[in-house]
Amino acid sequence: MTRERMSGYFDALTAVGIAPETVPVWESASSDREHGRTAARWLLQQSPRPTALLCMSDELALGALQAARDAGLSVPADVSVVGFDDTPPAGVADPPLTTVRQPLVEKGRLAGELALTLLDGGRPSRPVRLDVELVVRASSAAPIR
Repeated sequence: MTRERMSGYFDALTAVGIAPETVPVWESASSDREHGRTAARWLLQQSPRPTALLCMSDELALGALQAARDAGLSVPADVSVVGFDDTPPAGVADPPLTTVRQPLVEKGRLAGELALTLLDGGRPSRPVRLDVELVVRASSAAPIR
């Protein structure tokens, strides 16, 4: 999953003429807020400072929001922050977090069915691709055109 998300981010950069190798990336050992805060703190010290932080989870993004506040930056005026999952805290964050919604209940149901199939000695079915949706909230600025 993480590789597919990164590939999607890099494809989007390439589509708008940005070479992915010119964009700083922080690989986090965990998807919790403190790791997000640490990663964002480092990323926001790079020159030039990023105008957006794309996080692999809402928890990382919520930590990034805190790092931006710690640095005295305004979200989204100085830096946009985007998460992934659309967990309940995303909608009540300050500011509410732009995120990519994935169908968490459906994902869990499919994982449970797979586990039962494997426990019964069956073979896994073909991979299933679930649809996602961009949920635009106040943590992201309008794109520059």
